[in-house]
Amino acid sequence: MALMKCRDCQNDVSDSAAACPRCGAPVPRPLDPNRITCPHCSTGFNRSASVCPGCNAVKGYVRNQYGVLGMPGTVFCGIVLPLAFTIFVYQAFPPAAGLTALVMAIPVILSIFRLATGPYWFHRR
Repeated sequence: MALMKCRDCQNDVSDSAAACPRCGAPVPRPLDPNRITCPHCSTGFNRSASVCPGCNAVKGYVRNQYGVLGMPGTVFCGIVLPLAFTIFVYQAFPPAAGLTALVMAIPVILSIFRLATGPYWFHRR
């Protein structure tokens, strides 16, 4: 237990107190590096969790009709499948390969962007 100065009134306040006894200002708490806050409901929980315990928001990279995809699902559905489809069309129908490659580049680029920027929190419906 240590004493620290209040931000508002400069009174000595214990670091274990919730608020300053003189002016009522909240005592700032150091942030735990292993905890994060949900952007939807502001519930604090462990950084490694993938579901918010407060509002059931899900952490992932891409959401589709089947749910929220993590990193392996995003790589498979957003990069591997479009590239495999493009290779198949190139071998089976060479005249249509250019247009197919252009159309299939869109999900590949978006998936790489999502993977590079990190996971998002998607609110469950």
